[in-house]
Amino acid sequence: MKKLLISLSGYLLVMIVAFFVYNGCDRWTYLATVAIIITGAILIWYTWETYLLRAEAQRQTELQLRPFVIVIPEHNSFQLRNIGNGAALNISVADVQIDNAFDVKIHFPDHIIFLSKENTTSIKAEGYRNGSPVGDFFNAHLYQEYANRSLRLVIEFQNVESQTYVVEEMVSQKKMTIDGIKCKRRT
Repeated sequence: MKKLLISLSGYLLVMIVAFFVYNGCDRWTYLATVAIIITGAILIWYTWETYLLRAEAQRQTELQLRPFVIVIPEHNSFQLRNIGNGAALNISVADVQIDNAFDVKIHFPDHIIFLSKENTTSIKAEGYRNGSPVGDFFNAHLYQEYANRSLRLVIEFQNVESQTYVVEEMVSQKKMTIDGIKCKRRT
C-alpha cells in the first residue's frame, strides 16, 4: 500500500508541475491534461490491485497444495501422518529434550524420504541418557496419558518445490496440540 501511495503521489506531482509549466493553455488542453492525470492515477491503482490479487491467488494455491505432517503416538509406536494435500519429502523429527539435568532425550533416527497425502508411516523413537541409548523407556513422556511435563515435537519436511516447513506439536498431561506450521524462508 505504501508503494502505491508513493507512486500515485509522484505521478500527481509530476503532472501538476507539468500543468503549471505549460499554464498558457486553452480550456480544452486543460481538460485533456486533467483527464490524462486521472486516467494515469486510475491505471496505477488498477495495476497495484491486480498485483495484490495475483499474490493472494498464489498464496491460496500454495496453501491448498501444502503438505502437513504430524506425529501421532500410538500404542508402543509413533506414526507420521501427512494430513495435507501435497506430498511431503525429506521428513525428520527433531530430538526431544526430556530432562536437561540428566541429559535425557528422545531421538528419532528415521529420515522419511517421501510421504504422500493421507498416508501414514511408522517411525522409531529411542531414548538416550548422557549420550547412550537406553531403549524406549523414556518414550512414555510423548504419550499424553503418561506425560508429566510439556514437551515440544518439531517435525521438518519439504514440499515438491523444496520449500521447507516446520510443524510444532505440544504434548502435555492429558493433551496433545498442534501449535502450527511455519514456512522456512529459502536462502
